[in-house]
Amino acid sequence: MAAVAWVLIAQPVAAAEVFPPIEIEGPWARINKDDGTVSAYFDIVNHRDDDNTLVEVTSPLAGHVTLSRAKWQGSRLRTQEIEKIEVEGMSRKTLRPGQYFVSLSDLKSAVTPGMSVPLVLHFEGGTEIAVEARINNQLLGNRGRQ
Repeated sequence: MAAVAWVLIAQPVAAAEVFPPIEIEGPWARINKDDGTVSAYFDIVNHRDDDNTLVEVTSPLAGHVTLSRAKWQGSRLRTQEIEKIEVEGMSRKTLRPGQYFVSLSDLKSAVTPGMSVPLVLHFEGGTEIAVEARINNQLLGNRGRQ
């Protein structure tokens, strides 16, 4: 009977890619045609098992910045200011028209399509992430990005 020997050769294993705990993807913004406020949208990606919470957004461009949510009441879409946006562990929360968004008002200077709006996102636990949301030529009230 022939003996069979197996030889295991150790192969180097690539280190796992390291992600930041929270990542912001695809920030963009648009101008509200009715009152000149700006709405900002983006994806929040939580790479950790623990939940995380966006508790505030600030911008040097605006005197007032709020976290907001749009909700249908009957046949009308209403917006309401909210205190926080929770992001479950190992998940993504998308801020998009008709749902969650960041509202910027009392603007300190004129905004036009093509310019970028600086935002600082403040998360529970002290994490701060600075992003630039480029204003596209899509006015609030129209659908989709252009």
